[in-house]
Amino acid sequence: MSPRVIQLNISDGGVPKYSITRAVVEELGICGDKHRYPYHGGRKKALLLLAAEVIDHLRDEGWPVFYGALGENLTTADLDHRSWRPGVKYRIGSVVLQLTKPRQPCATLSVYGEGIQKRI
Repeated sequence: MSPRVIQLNISDGGVPKYSITRAVVEELGICGDKHRYPYHGGRKKALLLLAAEVIDHLRDEGWPVFYGALGENLTTADLDHRSWRPGVKYRIGSVVLQLTKPRQPCATLSVYGEGIQKRI
């Protein structure tokens, strides 16, 4: 299958993020998406990608997660997350994204269960 974005997500800050059907992407991320803490977001962390396969695996293990639950802006499918490295670029529609750094799961995710950060 071809790599694709299966869900676009935004929130008023924090998790979960909720699905939207269209997005306008600017330098600081998707218009309308807010960040709860000042160390989230910024030019080098404007968007968070997460593979649907990771979320599906967590759900299969019994974690109460869904697309957008972990704070990702783009839920991808068939885009091998194991190959994601800083500097890699992807074109999504008219937007070119460049990966900058892996994101470590934060304590906010413990709302889905103690230990989920270690599983991610």
